[in-house]
Amino acid sequence: MTGKTISHYRILEELGRGGMGIVYKAEDTKLKRTVALKFLSSNLVGGGEEKKRFLREAQAAAALNHPNIATIHEIDEADGQLFIAMEFIEGKSLQHLINSPLEGGAALAAGGVGRPLPLDKAINYATQTAAGLQAAHEKGITHRDIKSANIMVTDKGQIKIMDFGLAKLANLSKMTQLGTTLGTAAYMSPEQARGEETDHRADIWSLGVVLYEMISGQMPFKGDYEQAVIYSIQNEDPEPLTALRSGVPIALDGIIAKALAKDASTRYQNVEELPADLKGMELDSSVRSRVSRVGASQKTKKRPAHWKRFLPWGIAAITTYLAIMWWIEVQRPTPLPVNRWNISLPESALIAPIGTAPGAVGQPALAISPDGSKIVYVADIDGTTQLYLRSLEQFQVIPIPGTEDAYYPFFAPDGQWVGFFAGNELKKVSLAGGAPVSLCSVPNSKGATWGADDKIVFVSNEGQKLWWISASGGAQQLITDEPGEYLWPEFLPDGETVIVNDYWARKLFLVFVASGKKKALDIDGSNAKYVANEYLVYNKDGRLEAMGFDADTQVVTGVPVPVLDGIRIESLFWAAQCAISGNGTLVYLPGVSEQKSNLVWLEKSGRVESLSYPAEIYGNFQLSPDGQRLAIEIFQGGKRNVWLYNLARQSRFKFTLKGTNSYAVWSPDGKSIAFNSDRTGQPAIFVKSADRKGEANLVNETDSWPSSWSPDGKVLTLNNFGAGDIWSLQMDSTGTLQPLIESPFQEWAAAFSTDGHWVAYASDEQGQYDVYVQPYPTTGETVQVSTTGGEAPVWSQSSNELFYRNGRKWMAASFTTSPTLSFEIPRLLFEGNYLNIGGVEYDVSPDGQRFLLLKSITESSHTQLNVVTNWFDELKRKVAGVKP
Repeated sequence: MTGKTISHYRILEELGRGGMGIVYKAEDTKLKRTVALKFLSSNLVGGGEEKKRFLREAQAAAALNHPNIATIHEIDEADGQLFIAMEFIEGKSLQHLINSPLEGGAALAAGGVGRPLPLDKAINYATQTAAGLQAAHEKGITHRDIKSANIMVTDKGQIKIMDFGLAKLANLSKMTQLGTTLGTAAYMSPEQARGEETDHRADIWSLGVVLYEMISGQMPFKGDYEQAVIYSIQNEDPEPLTALRSGVPIALDGIIAKALAKDASTRYQNVEELPADLKGMELDSSVRSRVSRVGASQKTKKRPAHWKRFLPWGIAAITTYLAIMWWIEVQRPTPLPVNRWNISLPESALIAPIGTAPGAVGQPALAISPDGSKIVYVADIDGTTQLYLRSLEQFQVIPIPGTEDAYYPFFAPDGQWVGFFAGNELKKVSLAGGAPVSLCSVPNSKGATWGADDKIVFVSNEGQKLWWISASGGAQQLITDEPGEYLWPEFLPDGETVIVNDYWARKLFLVFVASGKKKALDIDGSNAKYVANEYLVYNKDGRLEAMGFDADTQVVTGVPVPVLDGIRIESLFWAAQCAISGNGTLVYLPGVSEQKSNLVWLEKSGRVESLSYPAEIYGNFQLSPDGQRLAIEIFQGGKRNVWLYNLARQSRFKFTLKGTNSYAVWSPDGKSIAFNSDRTGQPAIFVKSADRKGEANLVNETDSWPSSWSPDGKVLTLNNFGAGDIWSLQMDSTGTLQPLIESPFQEWAAAFSTDGHWVAYASDEQGQYDVYVQPYPTTGETVQVSTTGGEAPVWSQSSNELFYRNGRKWMAASFTTSPTLSFEIPRLLFEGNYLNIGGVEYDVSPDGQRFLLLKSITESSHTQLNVVTNWFDELKRKVAGVKP
């Protein structure tokens, strides 16, 4: 392989071979950097669903970004063999450092002895490893193959954990049954060695083994062959470290014993607890040494003879003091332990964070009951959605009948009912059984909350206004008509105030239900919740922050404090995929806030070609009429802006520089671009020359976004945010704005045909989005194109075809215009897991042969939920540790 070029990597030399495959040192010829290429053995990955699971897990691992984790640059395939391009590390493995006295550097056998590392270095390396594991565990990723060979030490003493995400893919528990290397088996937890399902606590066990190995120079569980080692793991206790090496603190034996507890429930539950105990052990040792020295010096001093007369009084005073301190300690409530664990979701009912039902895109997909005993989440069931129930007292998840196409679940205060949206309706369903009850019509809501007086406050897409309705039914009541685009309402304890996020203002507000008045809070965030009777917890830039909040005076106190990272955030409306119960149980979908993606061409032949642009948080985009340039949204620093890409020259530049800008649409001659911007303080339509000469011209101040320019350049269609209708904007000096397609339903994504005689659009008039076509100018005549759902229509420039997206499927419908417009039955073009954030995130080349799509590189696994019990205690400690 040396000298051969794979993709854009030139092989320099072989670095090593192992059970996972072969590792080479290589040069990245594009970015001019040295990388390590790991070619994975084909028998590990398999094919079909196994390969898909492999790629999903590997992509999740690639999203990890931590100084103690080796960075994964790329996952690709060459000659039918998968390989991973990762950070090349100059250094040595812990195994090498421990084994260096052994002849030939051979691996440390289960009964062999290597060189113990200095105690301070061993503790330092274990602490760094724990930090890397903690970052991964918070994102729901378990390593499952921690061992000294997988932990590198750089020349500067920095730890780098290798091979994240590979052990699960290699199905390590099954490999054990077939025979693994003795070294790998020696690090397995008891549950892993038994072939049972494992979680992050298996990593804690393995780290305990590595720490034992570093300090003693030998393995804690010994045997001459694999099954003997596994027997030792299951049935024997390791020899105490204090019996193997002098100078080891006794407390270290206790730490090792807790890390290597055979029952996972009595092991460390969170990896960050281990370095905390190591640090505490060091502090205790230093205190003992100081006391010892002070005592020794005092023995040399001559005490006065009269000290004896005060001895009884001194003893009495000390006894009284100790009794008082004991009483205070007894009266002080003992804090409950903070526990972290995972809920594995079945492959047939994975959580659907992106949302596949109408209106569900970018919305919170899970809820927890007030008492923390039950979780309800939105499951992806073959392209549609349904609510599933998971009791924390049981293992299985249960479908809730009648909740098809559901999104945004929320609990009643008693935890016995769940509210949700489906189609264009607000509904509720009893967890005791029975059919869902419809409460009112609500087109595409953005959240709801259920108050203690059985009042449900919800957001209606008709102007994004706040309404309320009784949970028992009746007429809905408007709360406020003050300007704002409200998201994610949440009741405060008084039952009369809700806290909401205003999408355009990007601030949190209090809204008083009785009066409709609102009060701004000086917090830039979303998804706010009032917890622990003293804090507001909210999403800010992809992590949870907390601030003190006085519920009586409704005043924010203190300073923002980060309290949790690694939560899945939806980039469309910044929804955080987490829920918090009233008793302090936190449940969240692990993931990353920055859902970066790459631009790719997909040819009709099935060939995929990645464009040579950096991965970004991309949004809506559109190709220029000649297909040579691309106008695309990029989300950076909390703002969206439009960039222009020259596809022929492979260059790019930032097109908009002021405010937040989005939804760029090309003029038919390719000379101008229309877009939405808030640069004047409120949303408006601007037009700017594509060559960047001159300033952007204000056309009309409207809360709408452009979607299509008529071929004659005279009309721009707009999707109205509030009313959910399609408007037309005259692109002349008048700037006249008027309705084009208006109904009680939601219409969006209007697209002019190439001859300008027709307008295609998506509407949910039948409860799901379908694609329709009307003549232009409109006559009221409508032709339905899609048959089983569809949205985001795009006309072909080279043939009589209309393309559209239906979930993960891209469809084409051929048509004729003579004697009247008629469409054939749509046919499937291709299917794929390409990014859909609720807009038009694809386009078609002028010749109709290639589709430009977004391929996510940071999509995390949706196979599990993370649960933290007694989280309020941790929250209070973190907030108390930051001074205002």
